Amino acid sequence: MKWELLLNVARKLKEIGDNIKNDNIIESYYRSSINRAYYACYNICADIARSYGKEIPQTGKGHSEVKNWLKKHFDKNIELLNSLESLAYKRKLADYDKELPPEYYKNPIVWTEDGLITAEALINKLNEIDG
Repeated sequence: MKWELLLNVARKLKEIGDNIKNDNIIESYYRSSINRAYYACYNICADIARSYGKEIPQTGKGHSEVKNWLKKHFDKNIELLNSLESLAYKRKLADYDKELPPEYYKNPIVWTEDGLITAEALINKLNEIDG
């Protein structure tokens, strides 16, 4: 599986949401879009960590293991960790919170697109590392 393909799915979900008239249905597409964008990045990070010999469990604990590994190995490039944490925050909100923060409701298209832009930039940086 090429994890970056999940970003294509995320973009398609957002595009579908952009063309729906019902706000409740739009929100479900945007939430799902953020989820797929995060998991594209998380899984790429996890695979890179594994390629360095780090064991990353395929459980909820894996998320903190990946973040800790990034802190330790790429401390000079804090942007990697910040981007993943930003996406993780949005993914957690999208997956678990019934009400999203006010900035979502002010402009849901921008809130979602910002997450996708963050994911794309992170994937590009990770591809540079992973070569």
